[in-house]
Amino acid sequence: PLFFAKDMLLGTSWTSFHDRHGVKFTIFQGTACLPGAGDRHVAEFFPHFLRPETNWGLDYGVEATTVAHRSEMYALQAEQVQAWLGGEDKVPLRPSPEQVGPLVAALAGGRPERVIVNIPNRGQVPNLPQGAVVECFARVDQSGVHPEFPGPLPPFPAAVCNWHLSIMELTLEAAIRGDRGLALEALRMEPTVRDWEAADPMLNELLEANAAWLPQFAQRADSA
Repeated sequence: PLFFAKDMLLGTSWTSFHDRHGVKFTIFQGTACLPGAGDRHVAEFFPHFLRPETNWGLDYGVEATTVAHRSEMYALQAEQVQAWLGGEDKVPLRPSPEQVGPLVAALAGGRPERVIVNIPNRGQVPNLPQGAVVECFARVDQSGVHPEFPGPLPPFPAAVCNWHLSIMELTLEAAIRGDRGLALEALRMEPTVRDWEAADPMLNELLEANAAWLPQFAQRADSA
């Protein structure tokens, strides 16, 4: 799969988001577990694939995007919207690949659908914490969202998921308390943060950039 993935690199703004399956099949070969998400998402949880030695993911078919790349895409999309509003282009009437349309229709009394949802764990995955939000299949109809119960995860994905749920829980606790120490611990647990010392200034930048939404950190520092 790695050779296939590298052969599929096209290097344009939009094809950066194409899934070339190099990451997920590499994980499958080593663990017999096949991740269901696209490689760009899967690689976020496995820093092995996003290193200088792998050309930051290119060796596995993952094209990492930059802030400049995202800004370019935003400008192109804004230009397209203006063309629609100005009547220069017709708005394409085609179904979106997103599942929210069928989901809303099913809840409103339309045809029941089997969709992927993010809902609290109520036993769908018994070896993950109760109440943790899990992504799972569910049947949706007018009476609500009814999750499927696939059973426990195998040891490898269970360990990965529990690790990340621990990071999320620590992050939430840090945010509630405005506790910078806990926030730093959570950041250092994040697998993609590979430099212990770099986490400290990185956290300072994050808190500064989000100060309007996280005033509790500044308030706690002032009262210390």
